[in-house]
Amino acid sequence: ELVALSLAGPEIDTWPPPDRREDTHRAVRAARLSAITSDIDWHLTDPGLTASAVAGRHGISTRYLHKLFELEAKTYSQYVLQRRLELVHRKLVNPRLSARSIAAIANDVGFGDLSYFNRTFRRHYGTTPSQARRQHLEVRRPPEGEASTRSCSRPSGI
Repeated sequence: ELVALSLAGPEIDTWPPPDRREDTHRAVRAARLSAITSDIDWHLTDPGLTASAVAGRHGISTRYLHKLFELEAKTYSQYVLQRRLELVHRKLVNPRLSARSIAAIANDVGFGDLSYFNRTFRRHYGTTPSQARRQHLEVRRPPEGEASTRSCSRPSGI
């Protein structure tokens, strides 16, 4: 195939066929965006997570990175903010992290400005971080005086 392609001459400009070019370009953009979002998710807690750093790791310009997100009707910043809010929410409602302060969790996730974090969290979830934590942890805790529904005994019939 390589020999045929090298001998083909100017006809090579017709691949992929015109009726499939847009599909091919769309697939390439989707694959690239998927790799980029995976990279962002991997580096989500990195305080140095910037559009230029991500673009550099993928060998593309920052402008092209932003253009890829435009095709998904969101911006790079919106994607990072959404993923960080989701991560901080999971950590806030995790009973194992209940002793960790909200400020520390927000900082660990990549929010350097606590006021900004509180505003965006409230806007996104409709509640404050402390209210979200309290509501979730109260739901998980059995009412006082009742034993936990967990049992260490084996179910009958096993």
